[in-house]
Amino acid sequence: MADNKRTIYQNLNSLLNFDGFGYQDRGSDAQKEPKKIIIRGDSPEDIQKKGLELQQRSELWKKFYKATDHGFQKAMQYEAARLPAYLDYEGMEYYPLIASALDLFMEEATVVGDNGKMLNIYSDKPQIKEELEDLFYNKLSINVNLPFWTRNMCKYGDNFVYLLAEKEKGVMYAKQLVNYEMERIEKIDQGKLLVKYRQRETSAEFNLMEIAHFRILGDDKYVPYGSSMLNKIRRVFRQLVMAEDAMLTYRIIRAGEKRVFKIDVGNIDEDDIEGYIHKVATKFKKTGQVYADSGHIDYRFNILGNDEDFFYQLEMVMYRQVLTLYPEHKILTKLLILNT
Repeated sequence: MADNKRTIYQNLNSLLNFDGFGYQDRGSDAQKEPKKIIIRGDSPEDIQKKGLELQQRSELWKKFYKATDHGFQKAMQYEAARLPAYLDYEGMEYYPLIASALDLFMEEATVVGDNGKMLNIYSDKPQIKEELEDLFYNKLSINVNLPFWTRNMCKYGDNFVYLLAEKEKGVMYAKQLVNYEMERIEKIDQGKLLVKYRQRETSAEFNLMEIAHFRILGDDKYVPYGSSMLNKIRRVFRQLVMAEDAMLTYRIIRAGEKRVFKIDVGNIDEDDIEGYIHKVATKFKKTGQVYADSGHIDYRFNILGNDEDFFYQLEMVMYRQVLTLYPEHKILTKLLILNT
């Protein structure tokens, strides 16, 4: 009789939430009280044994709740680092290579079959198949929305979708929510694992049946949230951005580029090669040490800067060769490619 007084939304909420041992749900007020259990047995020893098993089971559940609640409290410490991580992912998406990688993840994970459907539904009962196809293709528009949900999940590690359901009609609408604004709250409340979602700006709370939470599980540090596909390259990406900024600043200010000049010295005498190389080098790079007292220019103590070139002699070679040294930022770019 008690179940007949409950609405469909209360029944769904109880179904999707996890009931612990020794407590029962008393409607939407979430009041809990211990169950009254009658132990029956064939003998006093049998009743004593079942009572001991019941007590041990209760202790095991208490330990589970304690460990679970402690894990949730530790996970709240990650909440402060989640938003800065999202800001990093936003900046990383503007890098063409990473944006192409996210598009590739999206395309490979949401391939459309020969029948034009992204999701194939199989069931022995035609009514179930018809209901599911109506849900995914007519109401959720899975062929259109799933690629965007997948890309968002790969980018942030999480994706939140609000589901509006009605009695006897099921899910009617789906709305994409902003990851920045959503929080997942998990806690133990009087022997029951409660999962809720909260929107930061409006402080609105949503039950488990109202939110579809897509997440990539793989790192326990981020539970109950997922781990982004871009998380492992955050440090390399920062190094790449710093190297590119430094390179651009250096190129603009110094306008330099280090090269290796291989100069054909032909059959010049060995004693004259050094002077010839020095003459060619000073012709292109006339930088020396100027003494203020005498005004004398001395090239002997000229320190090779990071924008100065190298000059080597080549004997019996009929051509001159100029090589540009390997740019530094390409190393970080390769690391970014390998980890994406």
